[in-house]
Amino acid sequence: MVFSVHHNPEHNYIVGSFIGGLNLKALKTYADEVVRVATKYNCKRFLNDLRAAETHLCTVEFYDALRILSESGIGQSWKRAIVVLNNLEDFEFFETVAANRGFMVKVFVNPDDAMNWLKGHY
Repeated sequence: MVFSVHHNPEHNYIVGSFIGGLNLKALKTYADEVVRVATKYNCKRFLNDLRAAETHLCTVEFYDALRILSESGIGQSWKRAIVVLNNLEDFEFFETVAANRGFMVKVFVNPDDAMNWLKGHY
C-alpha cells in the first residue's frame, strides 16, 4: 500500500492517490491522513484517485468502509469524487449506499469530470 495526500490550492480540494491493495485496514490509514491534511487546510472537498488501487472489499465491506470513513472524520459535510478504472459496479454500489445515508459521493472514470464536479461545474 502506497498513497499520497495533498491540498490543491488552485481549486481548494484535497487530492488523494492510492496504489496497491485496498482493504479496510489500509482504508483506515489512508482516511486518517486525508483528514489530517483536510483539517490543516480547512477543506472538505476530496478527489480520491483509486485508479491504481487493487480493491479487496466484498459487498458487505463497502458498508463498513462508509462507517470507517465517517469515524475518521470524512462525514456528510464532505463532497467526494472517486476516480476508478476497475470494479466500477462495486464503487457505484458504494455511491448508492453513501447517497442513501446522506453523503455526497460520486464515482467517475474520468479525472477531469471528477474535478469539474468537485468545483461545481456540473
